[in-house]
Amino acid sequence: MQNLFSPMHKPPLVSVLMSVYNGQDFIAKAIDSILCQTFTDFEFLIINDGSTDLTDSIVKSYQDPRICYFKKKNTGLTSSLNYGIRLSKGKFIARIDADDFSYPKRLELQVQAIRQNPKIGLVASRARLFDNGHESITPFYTKEQIMQMIKFQNPIVHSSVMISKELFKSVGFYNEIYQTTQDYDAWIRLSEISKLIILDQILVGRIISVGSISRKRYILQAKNSFRIRRGSIPLTKNIYLLIYQVLANMIPRPWIRIIKKMIT
Repeated sequence: MQNLFSPMHKPPLVSVLMSVYNGQDFIAKAIDSILCQTFTDFEFLIINDGSTDLTDSIVKSYQDPRICYFKKKNTGLTSSLNYGIRLSKGKFIARIDADDFSYPKRLELQVQAIRQNPKIGLVASRARLFDNGHESITPFYTKEQIMQMIKFQNPIVHSSVMISKELFKSVGFYNEIYQTTQDYDAWIRLSEISKLIILDQILVGRIISVGSISRKRYILQAKNSFRIRRGSIPLTKNIYLLIYQVLANMIPRPWIRIIKKMIT
């Protein structure tokens, strides 16, 4: 596991964290979007989780000193994220996936929000979703709505979060039992000790590609969500949510709306 770029001298306020496996199609856009942020006091940790495509050469083409690039054998997203967090020097961790991107003022506005309310443990944002030529925008929820919703579903886009490293450490970072849905599990644990907020601004773009985890492992995601919710909501409702989550990836939208009415 080798850092291929020189480390920064002064500890940054923010550590931007990306784990990538075979991300050659989108990673350049993701990297550019971070390097062009209006907020500049950050390090950018890129963890290459055993990629076999051109990811390595693409990352090496950048010479920005804020990039800290590590290559390691493939162990999966969750353990790679924990590995990166332990290497990070920032007070806050900002997540970005290799197939997503951040708009220029993302870090600036999130740091501003945390400075205005130090009790916030996690600040996320709305996201613009790109799915096979269709665009949509994720909803805004108040912190009160988030606290209610999180018992049933994950209202937070993973690539949009900035999180207090100290608070995240206190709940044990990501649970490596989960290779998917690790964020949902982490936010539930964090919500028990801290406030979670979503900014009413679109600060990230999320590309839902054919090869993304959400497309390839939706059944595993549904099972994991069921396990995470267990004990927090009635079993019957949890089963309905499990069925809905699986069918949402398989059947036409009008049918989905009928099922959704049964569980809300």
